[in-house]
Amino acid sequence: MASLKDRYVDDHVYCVLSEYEKVLLGNKKKFSVPKTEDKKDKIDDVAALWWSYAIKDICHWDYDQAVAFVDSEFVKQMRLEPSFQHIPPDKRPHVSKNMNYDFAVALVYPKEAKYSAAKRAIDEYERVNHLGKYVNDPNDYSYSKGFWNKPENTALCLGYCIQNFLSYKSQYELYKFFASPDALKFIKDHNLLDAFRKSICETPLELFHKSLDYSARDEFLYHMVKRESELSTDK
Repeated sequence: MASLKDRYVDDHVYCVLSEYEKVLLGNKKKFSVPKTEDKKDKIDDVAALWWSYAIKDICHWDYDQAVAFVDSEFVKQMRLEPSFQHIPPDKRPHVSKNMNYDFAVALVYPKEAKYSAAKRAIDEYERVNHLGKYVNDPNDYSYSKGFWNKPENTALCLGYCIQNFLSYKSQYELYKFFASPDALKFIKDHNLLDAFRKSICETPLELFHKSLDYSARDEFLYHMVKRESELSTDK
């Protein structure tokens, strides 16, 4: 096989991968990110270079194989832990236990992955609550730090639960349901109570209304059902 220098003409790429090889072979204990004139643009691709080298050059895996085989043991053996500090926060979750590494594979195969923030949020919710492809997973997981501090995550997960666990025929029925006492039970049963508590919403009805896209919100229904609920409570 040709040497790194022969395979990678770009000096920056060669320096980054040369450092990675030294650590991988045990000749160095820590990575040293090479200094370049255009630091910002170059530093951002360090993690992608390490992961690409490990997955493509060493293991010769395509996208599907990488998704199937990349796990914590692979990360440990390939000494990729330090790469996480070079991955932008919006491209990585912070799951504290039994992390899913699809986000890292997406650095290597971005077109195949199409790993959006919405998909990550739903995947994390399913993983923690043993739903979907994680229904038979024996491991316990925890949410990433600040997961429920993001209103978009609350909206996505509430929408996921409505679509999968709630029967309704119209938007009016949904507004009526979230104005009823059953709404809080639904939120508790599907482990969304922390999301509700950390939201700025005072009622499940308000939480549901604000979880909808602006184009899907019905202000007339919201205020009508809210008023009906208030009058019913006053009786």
